[in-house]
Amino acid sequence: RSFNNMQQRMALLVERIRFEQEQKSKMEMLALQSQIKPHFLYNTLESVCALVQLSRNDDAIHMLKSIENFYRGSLSRGAYLITVHEEIDITRQYVSIQTYRYFGRLTVDYYISNSILDCLIPKLTFQPFLENAIYHGLKNGGKDGLIEIRERHDDKSIIWSISDNGDGFDINAPRKHAANERGYGII
Repeated sequence: RSFNNMQQRMALLVERIRFEQEQKSKMEMLALQSQIKPHFLYNTLESVCALVQLSRNDDAIHMLKSIENFYRGSLSRGAYLITVHEEIDITRQYVSIQTYRYFGRLTVDYYISNSILDCLIPKLTFQPFLENAIYHGLKNGGKDGLIEIRERHDDKSIIWSISDNGDGFDINAPRKHAANERGYGII
């Protein structure tokens, strides 16, 4: 009986640890999402102002409509997890906004199997990676940008790959960071 009691307590502890780890991961993602939204909004509103100053009013209107659709999708009725299909819709709105912010053409190709479109994913999973690809990979490239979002999956997992045709960076070069530098997104 003591052994069975100990076994039950261990099972409960393992379940509690698993639950706490899931909650921690969820809170980290929610914190990241809450940082992304104001940062992104600030930058996009600044871009809308620039379009208006350049008398590109039709572009400003289209950009504002894309911002509206992006936020409608990213709010997703308060859900932490959304379908891959919904994440792609949000991503398309994000890309539409970014095409107004940066000169040149920006194309995003999606290589995603229809069989995973109903799978759940944390919302705004792609956004920080796309932002990095656009800002660091394509912004100063002086050429049309191409970003590819690919997946491969099996019965248990989906592996995402986001790549761009920018110049890249030297992975062996030392990273320059100020001691007090803070940013948003994924390191």
